[in-house]
Parts: sequence; C-alpha cells; structure tokens
Amino acid sequence: MKILTLELRAFGPFTGSVLHFPDGKEGLHIVYGPNEAGKSAALRGLKSLLFGIPERTTDNFVHDNNKLRIGGHIKHSDGSSIFFVRRKGRTNTLLCEDESVLDETVLKKHIGSVGEKLFSRMFGINYQDLVMGGKEIIAGGGDVGESLFAAGIGGIGLREILLGLDKEAEELFTPRGKKIINVRITELNDIKKEIQGAALSGREWEEHNEALKSAQINKEKLIHELTILRSEINRLTRLQKAIPLIAEWKELSSERTNMGEVLILPQNFPEERRQAVETLNHAKSIEKKAIEQLARLKGNLNAISFSPDILKYGKIIEDYHIRLGSHIKALKDLPKLNGEMSQLQADAEAILKELDPNQTIEQAEALRITSAKRQHIRGVGAQYQSLTERLRNTKKSIGMLNTKIQQTQNDLTRLGEPRDIRDLRELIQRVNKQGDLEAELKKIKIELKEEEGNARVELQKLSLWDGSLADLESLPIPSSETIDRFEKEFDSLLSSIEKNEIRIQEAASKASNLRSKIESLELSGAVPTELDLEEARRRRESGWKLIRGAWLQGELDPEEAKSFDPSDPLDKAYEKSVYHADDVADRLRHEAERVAQKSTWIAELDRLGKELSSYEVNKNNLTENRFSLSAEWNSLWQTTGIKPLTPKEMSSWMQKQDALVRRAERIRNLHLNISQIEERIDEYKNLLIKCISLLGEPKTDPSLALHSLIDRGQSLIDNIEKQKSQRETLKKFLYDLNSQIKEAQNEEKIASEELSKWQIAWGKAVKEIGLDETTLPSAANIILDRNQDFFTKFDEIIKLRRRMEGISRDKSEYANDIKYLAKRVTPDLAELPFDQIAVELHTRYTKTREDSATHTQLKDRYQEVEQELEKARSSIREMTDKLNGLCRQTKCHKFEELEGIEKQSSIAWDLDQKIGQLKRQLFTHAAGGTFQKLINEAEKINPDSLPSLIRENEEKVRGIENSLSEIDQKIGRENTELEKMDGSSKAADAAERAQAVLAQIHSAAERYIRLRAASSILLAEIERYRTKNQGPILKRASEIFSLLTLQSFSRLKINYGDDDKPFLVGVRSNGEEVTTAGMSDGTSDQLYLSLRLASLEKYLHTNEPLPFIVDDILINFDDKRSEAVLKVLSELSRETQVILFTHHNHLIEIAKKVITPEILHLHSLR
Repeated sequence: MKILTLELRAFGPFTGSVLHFPDGKEGLHIVYGPNEAGKSAALRGLKSLLFGIPERTTDNFVHDNNKLRIGGHIKHSDGSSIFFVRRKGRTNTLLCEDESVLDETVLKKHIGSVGEKLFSRMFGINYQDLVMGGKEIIAGGGDVGESLFAAGIGGIGLREILLGLDKEAEELFTPRGKKIINVRITELNDIKKEIQGAALSGREWEEHNEALKSAQINKEKLIHELTILRSEINRLTRLQKAIPLIAEWKELSSERTNMGEVLILPQNFPEERRQAVETLNHAKSIEKKAIEQLARLKGNLNAISFSPDILKYGKIIEDYHIRLGSHIKALKDLPKLNGEMSQLQADAEAILKELDPNQTIEQAEALRITSAKRQHIRGVGAQYQSLTERLRNTKKSIGMLNTKIQQTQNDLTRLGEPRDIRDLRELIQRVNKQGDLEAELKKIKIELKEEEGNARVELQKLSLWDGSLADLESLPIPSSETIDRFEKEFDSLLSSIEKNEIRIQEAASKASNLRSKIESLELSGAVPTELDLEEARRRRESGWKLIRGAWLQGELDPEEAKSFDPSDPLDKAYEKSVYHADDVADRLRHEAERVAQKSTWIAELDRLGKELSSYEVNKNNLTENRFSLSAEWNSLWQTTGIKPLTPKEMSSWMQKQDALVRRAERIRNLHLNISQIEERIDEYKNLLIKCISLLGEPKTDPSLALHSLIDRGQSLIDNIEKQKSQRETLKKFLYDLNSQIKEAQNEEKIASEELSKWQIAWGKAVKEIGLDETTLPSAANIILDRNQDFFTKFDEIIKLRRRMEGISRDKSEYANDIKYLAKRVTPDLAELPFDQIAVELHTRYTKTREDSATHTQLKDRYQEVEQELEKARSSIREMTDKLNGLCRQTKCHKFEELEGIEKQSSIAWDLDQKIGQLKRQLFTHAAGGTFQKLINEAEKINPDSLPSLIRENEEKVRGIENSLSEIDQKIGRENTELEKMDGSSKAADAAERAQAVLAQIHSAAERYIRLRAASSILLAEIERYRTKNQGPILKRASEIFSLLTLQSFSRLKINYGDDDKPFLVGVRSNGEEVTTAGMSDGTSDQLYLSLRLASLEKYLHTNEPLPFIVDDILINFDDKRSEAVLKVLSELSRETQVILFTHHNHLIEIAKKVITPEILHLHSLR
C-alpha cells in the first residue's frame, strides 16, 4: 500500500492543505517545513487518517472537534485504490467524499491487521526511537537475539521488559529471602498459633466494662459543657465584631436625620441637566453663525448675472472647438503634400524611361505585371541556383569519396592486431575497489599530524600539569563522582556561609533601625521607663531619710545634703525629688503607648544582639569547616603533583585531560592504519609493474606512485582498446564510403535531368513579359523589381491627389457651419474668420457655464443654512422647555439653582446607601435575631471586657478538650482490654485474617507463575526469531552498517561469550573487533538503524508493503553520514514508499546531490 494524496482539510494549523505523492515507483518523499510550520501536526494527520483521530487530541486549536477532517487516497500493490475522509468521533468516523459513512473493513485490504501501535513501531522511526534502540543494544551487550527481535518489531524497550519481568517475580518470591510470598507464609503460620492460644477471663472483663461505661458518661457531660462554652464564645465574638458597626450606624443615622427631608433625584438627573445646558448653548451659537452666513450668501447671489441661451449649444460649440485644430493642421499640410506629389511624379517618370522610353505616365497602366505572374517568374528563377549547385556538388562529392576510400584502406593496413588486457583490467578494478589508498594514506597522515599538533597545543594549554602525553594518560586523578561530591559540599558550605552572612547583615540592619526608632522617639521628648521611675523613687527615699534624720534626731550631714542637690537647700531639693518621681509616674501612665513601644524595641534590640552573637559563632564554625574541606580537597590531588583549583574548575580541567587521553588513543590507531595501508600499496604496485611488463611495454620505474601506475595501466588499456575500436570504425567507415559513392553517382544523373526540365519552363515564363529565354534569373528579377517600384509610386500619386481635394472640401464645409451657428447664438461674431469664431464662441460658453454652476452652488448653500437656522431655533425651544421642566421637578425658579440641589441629593443618597449596607452587615451578626435585639444586647455589655471574657472561655474550652482527650485514651484502653479478653471474637478474627492472608498468597503465587511463564515464552520467541532470521538480516544489516559508518566498520560479526550466548561485534577495515559496549552513541544508533532497515526489507519481501515514516532522525548526523542514510532510504524506497519529515533545510540540498530526480520527491508545508 502507498499514499497518493494526504489532504489536511481541517487539522491542526492546516486548512485545505494537500500533499501529493506521485504515482509510479514508490520513491523517497521528503516533507519539509520550518519550525512551527506544522511538521509534527502533518505526521499526526497521516496516522490519524489511517487509524482515526484520538479522542483527546491537541490538533483542535484552530478547528472545532466536529469540524476536524483529513482526506486521503491510498493504493494497493495490485493497483486498486480508495479515497476516503476521516472525521473525529467514536463511531462511524470513516467517510466517503460526500460525507456518507464508509465501513472500516474497506481499509483491511490495504493495511491488513496492522494496528496503530504496530504501524508506529514497525513502519515509523523518530530520533528518540533511534537513540533508545542504540542504548538498548549497548545495555543488552549486543545480544544477537534481543537486538534482532527488538529491531524486527520496531523497538519496545525489550531489555527493560525482560528485566522488569524478572524484577517483579523476584519481588514476589525467592527460595531464601523476605519477599511478599515468604512474608505472607510466615504471617499465616503466626496467625494459626494465635488461634490456638486464644483464652477468656470473666471477672476482669466486668471490671473493664464498668470502667468503660463510667468514662463514656463523663465524656457526655464534658461534651455538653463544651457545647455551652462554644456557644457563649460565638455570642461574644459576634458582639465584638458588631459593636464598631453599630457605632458607625448610629453616627451616620444621626447625620442623615440632621439633613432633614431631601428630595432624592434620579441617578441620571445631573447628566440630563448638563446635556440640556450644553445643547442650549451650542444651539444659540449655531443660530448666530447661520444668520451671519445667510447675509453673506445673499450678497454673493446678487453679484452674479449671465445669459443662459448659449448653454443650449454647449455640445455643438465644444465639438467645433475640438475639430478646429485638425482643420488648421490639414491646411498647413497642403504645401508639403504638393511637394511630395511633385517628387513622386519625377521619380515615376525616371523609372518609366528605364522600362520603356516610348511610354508616358498616363499610358503606363498597360505595363503593370500582376502579383501572381511576378511570383511565378521569381519562383521558377529561384530554382536555377539550387539545380546548378546540386549538380556541381554531386560531382565534387564523387571525387572526394574516391580519395577517402583510398586513405581508409591505407589506415587499415597500418593498424596491427590488439593485445590481451584482461589481467591488467581485473587488477586495476581490484585496486580501485579499495578506494584511493594513497589519498586515504595522505589524509590519515594529515589527520595524524593535526592530531599530534593539536595534542601538543592542548598539552601546553593544560594548566596545573607539566609532563608528557603518556604520563598524562596514566595520571591517577580522582573520579568525576568524587569531584561532584566535593563540588556539592563546597557549594553547600558556601551557601551556608552566604546565608549566615545575610542573616548577620539583616540582624545588624534591624538593630540599627530599632536604635534609630528609639532615638526618633526620644527626640519628641524623653520616654520614661520603669527603671527611670525606680531611680526617681530611690532618690526621693534618699532625700526623705536625710529630712527624717534632721527632723527626728536633729542631725544633718552638710556633705550628704550637698551631694543630694548641690544647687538647692535640702527642703527644696526634696520637694523637687517628690515632684520628679510623681511626674515620672504620671508620664508612665499618660504615655503608656510610647513607653510600651520603647520597651518592646529595647527587648527586640536585646534579642537581636543575642542572635548576632549566635550568627558570629556559626560564622567561625563555617570558616573552620571550609578550611577543613579545602585541606581534604588538596590532599586528594597530592599523588598527582597538582595543586587543585575549585572542584568546578577541576571538573572542566578533567574534561580537557580526558579529551587529551582520547586524542592519544586516536593517534595510536592512526599510526596502525598508516602501516597497514602502506603494505597494501606496495603489494599492488608490484603486481601492476608485472602486468604492464607482460604487455610488452618498456620497463616501469618502481618508484612511481600507485596512482601513477594505475594511470599508466589504464592509459595502456585505453590505447589498446582505442586501436581495436579504430579498426572497427575504419572497417565500418569503408563500407559506408562505398555505399555513399554509389548514391552520389545516381544523384549526379538525376540532377542533370532536372536542370534540362527547368530550362524549358524558364523560357516559357519570361516570354510572357517580353524577355528572351537566355535571360538569367538575376536580370529578370531586376526588371520585375523596377516594374514594382514604378507602380508603387504611381499608386501613391493617385492617393495624394485625392487627399488634397478632401482637405479643401472639409475646410469649406466647416467654415460655413460655424458661421451659421454664430449668426444664431452670437451675431456679433458672424463676420469674423471661421477660426476666430470657434475660439471666441468656446471662451464665452466656458465663462457662462462656470457662472451658472457658481450660482447653483450658492443657492443650494443658502437653502442648507436656512434649514440649519430653523433646526437650531427648534433645539433652543426644546432645551428651554426641558430645563423649565427640571426646575418644576425640583421646585426651583432658576436653572442655576439645579446644581446645588443635585449635590444635596447625592449626599443624602450616599448616606442612605451606607446606612443600609451597615444594617445588612449587622443582620449577619444577629444570629437569626432581630436588629433591635442585637442593638440592645450590645448596649448592655462593656466592649472593653469582651477580649478577656472570650480568652477566659477559650481557656475553659482547652481544659475540657484536654480532659476529653484523657477520657478518650481511657476509653480506648478499656476497649483494647475487652477485645483482648474476648477469646471467641479474637479466634474468629484470626481465622478471618488467615483466610485473607491465604488469598494474598494465592494471588501472589499466581502472578509469580504468570511472570515466570511470560519471561520464558518471550526468551523462547526471541531465540526462535534469531534462529530463523539471523542469516539474511545480519548479512543485509552488515552492508547497511558499513555504509552508514562510512566504512569505519566493514561488517558485523557474531561472537560467543563464556556462556555460549551469541553477541554482535563490529569489525573495522583493519580486522579490529569492537563490542557494542566499545561503540560510541552515534555508532550504536547507526547499528540499530541498520538492523531496523534490514528487518523491514525482509518483511516487505513476503508482505503487503506499507509506507515507512521517518521523523527527523538525522538531527545529530553530519553531512557525510546524512548522505549515507539518504542513499539507503532511497534504496529502500524501491520496495516501499518512504516519507521523511524534517525541518532541516540543508537535508534537501544533500538529498538533491545524492538521489536521482526520478526517486526523490520534495514537498513543502509552507
């Protein structure tokens, strides 16, 4: 089956797009579209055409689901075809062109039993499939059976499936282990013991039962108390939320009452009043302008006067004015025409004298030769040259052919017999099959030189290391995992240091802000603290002690009194201390908020100080950890002699070191390739020298290059073959010459006979015009030409004469007509010359027409302005009535009062809305009660006491909840004890659990058996597939693999491991074997692709072909490998249709270069 057309009628980004795949040989079709052009959507459309649009599709972003349509025309290999349309739906989605339902079974013939998943796997491949297939081959160690089977069915994660089956089975059961089945068997045995040991105790059961009932009664009491408390908390919370709203409602209600009765105007009243005023003012302005315009227009109309009679003849005047120019021009041409006529007459008379001197122009008509007669004479004369030339050429050809026959016979005599070149040709073909060995050798040597040069440069660039490339290969550097671990530890430590530093900065910033706030607070007056009050009271008590000592004991120490207050006596100083202490106490009370704020800030400042100390300690610890980690990192590199940089930098350094190590390996391989190629070149040179010598050639210089020897051998082959070809050519040439001379002799006879016939016909033809038969055709042609020239001039004289007569006649008629018109329209012009009449008439008509048009325009504008004036006056009356109506509505007397009334109405309306909103909010807090009941309830309670009451009740709730928790625990313990003692119930429960465990064991065992059976069946099928297909598929896969790797590998080979299991290896051109584990990712991808294509080709040999869909698999292929893949796909396209989707434009150019136009077909999605 192949696809002839794919119509993306309404699908994804497409509307009416059609891809035509030409009929004929299948071919390679490349469907190209840039990014976002819909390549993926087109690919989904192709699959949806064959198997239906998915129920959950992403291709409905342009067209609705019920509008999605894809059309297609497909053709079976037997020549039958079908066109159908696919719509989105669950049933009846296959349609005919007219949208009638088509039975799905009609597709069976074309796609067979292949479903969507199998089609995608076997007949489709994308880049992800390619990479996963390569990875599976590597993961499976190149196992032959697995590789072939996976490639044959399109890759389904075979290795993952096999491992998954084994893993799931081992999770269920192993002979020795703690797996699901093992654990359940142990559990079953324990339950059986539990059933046997069950017992019952009656007295203890009664005690626990009574304790359980008592606890349940206590629980019910506590739940009842808890319900009452929570209800009270809800009531208090509602009141707490409602009280501020009630206060606002009362205030707004009072404000509205004070406004008194206010007329509430409609919402559109202000806009209606504003529009009426603006319209009135605008209409008055229009009225004024219209009156002024009417006065101006009336003056302009009175200033215009004209005679309308001339307008009746407007078209006639315009016509006369247009025709005037042609008449004047014709009159000016008359002298020139007279001159032309005189010249023609003189020329004609001169020619006539040559033809017949006795004839005049008036008698010349008798000499006219008809065109037919002239043509006949010329035709007969024209044959003369060809007939004579033919006879002359024929005689010349006979002489030349005789000369050539003699020369050819001499050449054949000089040529010898050809030598046998078969051995030399076969040897050159064998050498050429090896390719250009010297170019390859040169290329490899250049590559070696570049690699060695690059290695030296990169080695010099490699910092931290000073040594040879060989030493670098054996350098004991840490693993990449170790470096990643250190990098994570360094990053984590650095992150912790940065976070700790940020915390230090944030804490210091907060502390600085708090100090600034405290300073700002104290700038507006010192804020007292409890310490300040204690200090003031302490000073007051100290003064009181001094006064009491002086009063009771009569003793006063002057020094102590002076130290108490140096400036005032003790009594005044004590009085000041009392006032100061009272003042501090009063300020503490009056400035409680500022005091509390300062206390809070001071406490926060103290907390931040402790935090900063903690962060500094953490900073020291982190710094110490950093030093410790750096020491460990440096010691890791000690054996290499390298002083390491950071782990991230060393990771980059290791990548460079690894690249150098790989480069060293490539250098070794290049040296090996060079020696092998040089050996083959020497062998082929010796064989070529021997073959050339055997053909009798001079001794060959053995120092010549291989390509020079090949060129010499090929040149020798070409010369010998050329000699052989020359003999055959000369023999054929001689045969042809003999045939040609016979034909030439016959031609000479025919040419002589035809020339005799012509002479008879020529004499008869020239006799009719009075010439002798001996007159040559060239002379006769001159006479015919002069006769024709004469009559050409003769006819022109007759035409000029008629034209001059016509000009004179037209001028007279025009002059008479225009004078007649002037007498009727403008009599004052009738006596002027005709040309002046035409010009003046047209001037007067144009002026009259313009005045008439201006008068009409002014008159129309006058009527328009009159209408505008009436419309403005009507609007003035209407708006005045409207404003009067608004005044009546608001009971005011002037238009100007309306704006103030509007403002009062708006204020009152806003207050009413707010009061209503508050009332609705309060109803939500009334808990189903009336609004007034909520007001009364709120007025009875002190708002300041609500928070403490709510907290008190919440504390009670938490106490009861704790008690309930303890009671629940007790109920749980008693229930547990009772269940333990219920032996019969316990035994029954244990038996029930035993059945459940037994069912689990049965289910797990059944699953285990299925898994083991599935694994065995799959392995057996893989082995069967390998045995059946190993030979043909691997042979073809080897050929494809060699092409895709650009001969880096010459073939594929099967090796056997220690367990005698076959596995695949690649064989290089030098015989080196590479396992799949040693292959690069790109090579393993190419191996998988080779197996896929070989498997597909084998399938196509025995089954109905289906299109092979390739989705951008060449993303990571260079141009050379892309060329190889495209060539292989073009070969496959001879068996089945191949459709390659891509958005890489350069692939188009590569395909054009390597694939013939009859195979390659390009399609654009633009």
